[in-house]
Amino acid sequence: MALDQQITERQETDSLWLEREMPSLATRYAGKWLMVHKESVAGVFDSAGEAYREGTRLFGIGEFVIGEATDVPAVVGGFH
Repeated sequence: MALDQQITERQETDSLWLEREMPSLATRYAGKWLMVHKESVAGVFDSAGEAYREGTRLFGIGEFVIGEATDVPAVVGGFH
């Protein structure tokens, strides 16, 4: 499997997890930005930029997704 395919699968899996878990996450982390890695909240931040920088530092580009904890789920995206 090519690296690009692995990254895409990781991001897709994390995005689906974030969407599925958003109702409970929005209650717990309302208004915060969540960094998700391997179907788990790996960090909670005040801005998308902070989440992106920390995700890149910890996991590398393409290994995480971020999204705002809100009643209307919208994953900002994975980065690669």
